[in-house]
Amino acid sequence: MLVESVFADLADRGVRTVEWLVDPANTASIWFSRTTFPEAEESNPPEDRPYTLFVLEL
Repeated sequence: MLVESVFADLADRGVRTVEWLVDPANTASIWFSRTTFPEAEESNPPEDRPYTLFVLEL
């Protein structure tokens, strides 16, 4: 709920996308990102490897 309220505040301030990186070994964060924000785009860009990049359109 806290993360969602921060994202809502950012959207109110004109932010259109939020992105974050998660270490693939951090399975709890991967699970949280996937289940809390299933609409977030998930990728593994070469410049961010080994991290997983999540991008959420607000």
